[in-house]
Amino acid sequence: MEDHNRIIEESFVRSKRLGVDIKKERPNRLLSADELDDRLLQNKQLMSISTPFLKNLHHYLRGTGSVMILTDDEGCILSIYGDDSIKGKATKLNIEVGYFMNEESTGTNAIASCLVEDRPIQITGDDNYLDIFKNWTCSSMPIHNAFDNIIGSFSIIGEKQDLHPHTLGIAISTAKFIEDRLETIKYHRETEDAYMYVNTIINTFSFGILALDIDGRIQRANLSSGRLLKTDSKELIGKSISGFIPDYKTILKVVRAKTFIRDEEVEFKVAGKKERFIINSHPLYDSEQKLIGILLSFREFKRIMNLVHKYSGMTARYTFKDIIHKSQQMQRIIQYAKIVAASPSTILINGDSGTGKEVIAQSIHNGSKRSDHAFVAINCGAIPENLMESELFGYEDGAFTGAKKGGHPGKFELANGGTIFLDEIGEMPMDMQVKLLRTLQEGEVTRVGGEKTVPVDVRIIAATNRNLRELVDEGKFRLDLYYRLSVIPIELPPLKERREDIPSLLKFFLNRKSIKLNRDIPVINHKLYNDIMEHDWPGNIRELENFVEKIVNFDGNVELEPDRYKLKGAESVQIPQEGVVISDNQEILTLKELEKRAIKQAIDQLGNNLSKVAKSLGISRNTLYEKLRRYGINPR
Repeated sequence: MEDHNRIIEESFVRSKRLGVDIKKERPNRLLSADELDDRLLQNKQLMSISTPFLKNLHHYLRGTGSVMILTDDEGCILSIYGDDSIKGKATKLNIEVGYFMNEESTGTNAIASCLVEDRPIQITGDDNYLDIFKNWTCSSMPIHNAFDNIIGSFSIIGEKQDLHPHTLGIAISTAKFIEDRLETIKYHRETEDAYMYVNTIINTFSFGILALDIDGRIQRANLSSGRLLKTDSKELIGKSISGFIPDYKTILKVVRAKTFIRDEEVEFKVAGKKERFIINSHPLYDSEQKLIGILLSFREFKRIMNLVHKYSGMTARYTFKDIIHKSQQMQRIIQYAKIVAASPSTILINGDSGTGKEVIAQSIHNGSKRSDHAFVAINCGAIPENLMESELFGYEDGAFTGAKKGGHPGKFELANGGTIFLDEIGEMPMDMQVKLLRTLQEGEVTRVGGEKTVPVDVRIIAATNRNLRELVDEGKFRLDLYYRLSVIPIELPPLKERREDIPSLLKFFLNRKSIKLNRDIPVINHKLYNDIMEHDWPGNIRELENFVEKIVNFDGNVELEPDRYKLKGAESVQIPQEGVVISDNQEILTLKELEKRAIKQAIDQLGNNLSKVAKSLGISRNTLYEKLRRYGINPR
């Protein structure tokens, strides 16, 4: 009561200070029709929430001689509900829509005080400032929005002899109801905004996302799901996932065991065709930790492979523009290669070691419609025979000791949609030739340890420095595979047959090696230049490149001799070209015999340390193993 009296006293003081006339019969402020429309529009939400409830409340308060008033945060009357008789009396007191009931306009009253003090209050009789309100009682309660800011007030007004203290409780309850409705609307709006926000985000993902119930029915699907499954995402809702994933029960079994599925390869059925996807799954639980569904995400297998290719180097760097040449012979070959690049037919590139077979293969790939896909190169002579099949065709989980968990795709799967370059194809074992031929004919592979076939779409480019027809005659290469590979043959000439290209290659390598070694481009004297032009370059472009690197390292102070590279003023330093030196009176041997003797000599000197043997010969361990097998050499 003491606090109530304080509120009234302070309000009276403010009212007098504001110059409110105690005898006045009209509020100081009244909105015009246009201003009222604007004011109602500004309080549209408050009005829309309050109106239905106030109409219903009026039904229960009918005959009680009361009027219900809704105001905004400035005390402007927005709506009035009540019996016609009492509304008429209120109108005579200028209590109408558009009038202001704040202290500046009407002095002390319950509506003004509840807004100033931010608390419920009931003011009756003489506690009202204006004489015209002395016979009235008003119970008011401020209305807050979801952020606890005052946005209006609700009041019940009546003649003082007809209203009781409990009307303040009704006013409080009504205002609280309106506030709860505002909070609910805010919650729903935030929920809708959050849903729209999340929905917008997941629809930007390039991979599919499906929310499934416990029976495998699709409840939610993002736009990418529809694209990947070749169905409108809206039409996916309600469909069974088993129509797309025949083996869905296995996935459900894993999830029921509270185990996540991470990056597993699964076969989908899409538009009547089998397609492979990489899936991830996450169980969905209710508040009681009961499994109610699965969140499934899936990506195209070929898209994952493209990313692997991009970041693992399985891409072709060279194009036809990168081929350094001036000779008409190379111009004809490049023009021919550009024409066949558009064809899906297999290509066989034949040429001596170092002539640039892989550069031509990469250029053909980049000039084809497959340029956006993988270029996978594999050296058939560098892979041990027992690993060749798994390297080319992949293997399933547990196919052999040491196999990676989950299996591993082979080079053909990695190259799907692109090109596979089979270098040194003449070194491929006969049993693998049979399997390669079957793959080329059927367009599918079967992983080691697996049963299902995997369709592959690859363009084959093979290369060799050996005469495959001679190998066929010797029974070391299948004739049918030879014909299958050599649909489009390309013969690369050795460097000695295209000497016009040497100056351009020399200039190119000098520039590149100087950048690599952070040195100036050296001046090449006349004699060295002539020697370079006249040398036969048995190692072809690769040999020339290595010699140019030596030139840059020693600032041009080197000499080129037929059988060795020698530094000026350093006669004791001799660097054999092929690791084998033949004296003038030594018998001339075949390259195969020379290679065989070199390997035996290295083994005799280094013992059974094959790593050191391979390093001394300048070859990899895998290549050494293959040559040991080829020459029938058994290390001690």
